[in-house]
Amino acid sequence: MTLKYRPDMPAQLGSLQHARQVARELIDWYNDDHYHSSLALLHPVDVHYGRSTAIIAARQRVLDEAHLRHPERFVRGQPTQKAPPAAAWINPPPMDPVPSADQGGLERGAAQ
Repeated sequence: MTLKYRPDMPAQLGSLQHARQVARELIDWYNDDHYHSSLALLHPVDVHYGRSTAIIAARQRVLDEAHLRHPERFVRGQPTQKAPPAAAWINPPPMDPVPSADQGGLERGAAQ
């Protein structure tokens, strides 16, 4: 997300306190109110605090009821609510390094 494209982003920040206020409002909106497509249209705060399972179950009940009442509207069959990925990273952690000798691997240059 680029801040300059937010409609409520001021052209200038008047002070450090003003910048903190603007940033806090943006962060609160982003985490609490914005639906993220990469998180199955959930709020990050819901995923973080483990509420996503209940939300997804409630959405699935609504989809099931709608399908039951009007199956003709669902040309692709029974709809299913997507779940968020198991992990979402901005910067994924580095891959595990090659195991060292003390972790059961071979040391560099050791005979095989």
